[in-house]
Amino acid sequence: MAAAGYPVVVFGGRHADVPITAEMGAALGRMIAREALVCVVDLSELGSNAARRHFMAAFSEALYDANEEPLHLVLDEADLWAPQRPIKGWEGLLGHIEEIVRRGRVRGFTPWLITQRPAVVHKDVLSQADILIAMKLTASQGPRRDYTDTAGATDHVFGLCCLLGFQFPPRIRIRDLKDRKLYTIEKPTTYPPLEPLIGEAIDSAVIIGQWPELMRLKASIEAGAVYDFKQIVR
Repeated sequence: MAAAGYPVVVFGGRHADVPITAEMGAALGRMIAREALVCVVDLSELGSNAARRHFMAAFSEALYDANEEPLHLVLDEADLWAPQRPIKGWEGLLGHIEEIVRRGRVRGFTPWLITQRPAVVHKDVLSQADILIAMKLTASQGPRRDYTDTAGATDHVFGLCCLLGFQFPPRIRIRDLKDRKLYTIEKPTTYPPLEPLIGEAIDSAVIIGQWPELMRLKASIEAGAVYDFKQIVR
């Protein structure tokens, strides 16, 4: 006899406990927020992308308006709901997702965005993630830039992103930005206009000595074999 499954209600899809239609987005969003339901909302059987967007626009707006308790919201295929280039007429859907990601914490939201194509997720949404973890994305259109706020803007993250070929531009919301320093291989006096912004010179001998370990770490991260944060920053 099979064991009982998890108490998760499935709305929509082939394995639905409760079937849904494209017109039920707002009602379902309000119900999930007010009843604190643990559930899966599957839009795969709604018939068309237009029907799915119609549902998601109403659902995300109602969920944001009604929610007042801690809520983990996992959005699979996030590039469909927050695309870098919104389809004309569906800009409102992007606005609702951006509002949840940008301001949802005050309403209890912890949003999780899942996608295999982060490069086509709208940057105003993607940039709100404090930490972006991208594993086993080998396509040329994979992520080439990452952002963070205060907690993630550390020197080792700048160095690691450079090693992996990512751009890592600082955000203006970094609280101690005015206290940050640049580092150069040459002496700071080599760059007189920038000298007040430069800290110490880089000890290139340390980098050369640790280069094999850095290359090993780079290869492990790209292969998706490193999951322990302490190992990354060691």
